Amino acid sequence: MAAKVSAFLALSFHRNGVRVMIVFQGYTLVSTIIEVSVILHHRFDDTYDMTPLQ
Repeated sequence: MAAKVSAFLALSFHRNGVRVMIVFQGYTLVSTIIEVSVILHHRFDDTYDMTPLQ
């Protein structure tokens, strides 16, 4: 899906194709970082919830 979107953007803005690809790769990197941080945050919450309250 992401490859189709990036190819579509590169074809639609062929003159600025390089800039579009850089922006798209940056967006992919940011969303990956957000996804990883959310997963780690949920794991931390699960571990925290499993610890009994003193």
